[in-house]
Amino acid sequence: MKKGKRKSIDDITKKIQHKLGVKFEKKQYPLGKWGKVDRCHLVNSNILIFLEIEIGQSHPDTNVLKVWPYLRQNRRVHVFLIQVISSKCLNDYRSRVLLSEWTGNELKKQFHRRFHYYRIDANGGRLSNTENLHAEFNGFCKDN
Repeated sequence: MKKGKRKSIDDITKKIQHKLGVKFEKKQYPLGKWGKVDRCHLVNSNILIFLEIEIGQSHPDTNVLKVWPYLRQNRRVHVFLIQVISSKCLNDYRSRVLLSEWTGNELKKQFHRRFHYYRIDANGGRLSNTENLHAEFNGFCKDN
């Protein structure tokens, strides 16, 4: 991974950590044959926060989709997925960004109380749509 991209991912991760009051693992979290998640925080043995940061990703929808089989195979796991979409990703792959959000919302229906999707947009160093992140995360943890 390029240094500039790594720095952007690290900077965004720090901002999300500060907002939630948690610490994400620096390494990627394995989902078995379905791939890896950029960052993960284990709330407890059953509740995970996944963080996917889409900077140059041309298929951000697959980063939501890969959680589906993981949830089916791990029936006790509850996942709160935060997907950060860069302005470049949104501009270049708008339909796939919209498909990411749609898939996340469908997974919320499919895995009621076991999955939550939260999208954040990143433009340069600024993150938008973070106002309700802490409240939604706390509600998710409280329900599980």
